[in-house]
Amino acid sequence: HDATGTLDFNDFVNLMHIFRSTDGFTQAQVREFSDVFQTHTSNGKEEISYLEVLDILRFLGFVVDLERARRLARAVDTDETNSLDFRKFLRLMRMLREETVSALLKAFE
Repeated sequence: HDATGTLDFNDFVNLMHIFRSTDGFTQAQVREFSDVFQTHTSNGKEEISYLEVLDILRFLGFVVDLERARRLARAVDTDETNSLDFRKFLRLMRMLREETVSALLKAFE
């Protein structure tokens, strides 16, 4: 942005690229999610199953049951492979964050 605090088109495009590649998370958060994701992949595979999603969410401290983990996973599994790559997993984490924030806001209305 310039001294006026406005974005030109190129700045906006760059900002949107960054936002889309991180789903609004900081670089540190993306690294943490990536590290956890990688520890749950095995044999060189780049994807995790819905059950592994549940394990990761619980490892990260979320209180979720299998049905909620499956619902979130299905929502981001657009190609219906029943597994998630890191990009889809990051999108799932974004959905989970939005649900959590929404529930908290509702609780304090």
